[in-house]
Amino acid sequence: SVVAGDLMVRLGFGLRPHFRTLIILACVGVLGYVGWRAVLSSPYFTIRHVQAEPSPHLTRDVILSTIGLDQPTNVFRFESHGAREALLAHPWVAAVSVGETLPDRVSVEIQERRAAGIVVIDGLHLVDSEGQPFVRARPDDVGTLPVITVDRAVIGDDLAHWQSRIRQALAVARLYDRVSVRIGRTLSNVHLASGGRLELMLGATRVTLGRGRYEEKLNLLTKVFTRLAERKMDAEYILLGDDQKRVIVKEKAIARPLTNSLTMNTEGASD
Repeated sequence: SVVAGDLMVRLGFGLRPHFRTLIILACVGVLGYVGWRAVLSSPYFTIRHVQAEPSPHLTRDVILSTIGLDQPTNVFRFESHGAREALLAHPWVAAVSVGETLPDRVSVEIQERRAAGIVVIDGLHLVDSEGQPFVRARPDDVGTLPVITVDRAVIGDDLAHWQSRIRQALAVARLYDRVSVRIGRTLSNVHLASGGRLELMLGATRVTLGRGRYEEKLNLLTKVFTRLAERKMDAEYILLGDDQKRVIVKEKAIARPLTNSLTMNTEGASD
């Protein structure tokens, strides 16, 4: 301002050059601070427009309260990095983009996790495609996603190895889905056994796939069930090893429902 400028000129006379420079810098700093405080309190920079589409598990109100925009906020006080970290802490959020546009706009884009399966460890947990458990499963999730059970010996401290085993189980479940029509059996669960082995429960039949070459083994499994059907037999368990020419099958008779019913005579025995 004119007054501030005049004051600096008056103070500058009679002082050494470096003192004059310090006074000028101090006055500039004061003016800058006052101006910055005015910007922070100006309604012109209050965030009025937030572009945030709700997702299946996060409503717009939840998004706004999580990032602190459920109340009037100055755009220069808003921290996009902190808002991003707060949203990433939500179990259903996989990725977030947060940005500001002057004078009064904020945009939020959320990518939710997609449940790829259910892993049974001290309860039912949804896992994503990376094999990461992230939230408890609900009862209605069962039956719509592949179920993975685990030997206790498989669970260890090596998180990367543990997640790779879950990804492997999910991949086998997808492979089975392609041949399930030919086999005609519903996949109850994929079991992670010790020693790196995989097992399938197809109804009441346990199928040991061993390690590796899963697509070949599932194609062989279709032939085994075809032969069993031709012989009108079922299997208690099927062992598929590395030798594709050798399959161990413990056969059993096909369970048939009772065709006769027992009727009780409530009026006493007949003559």
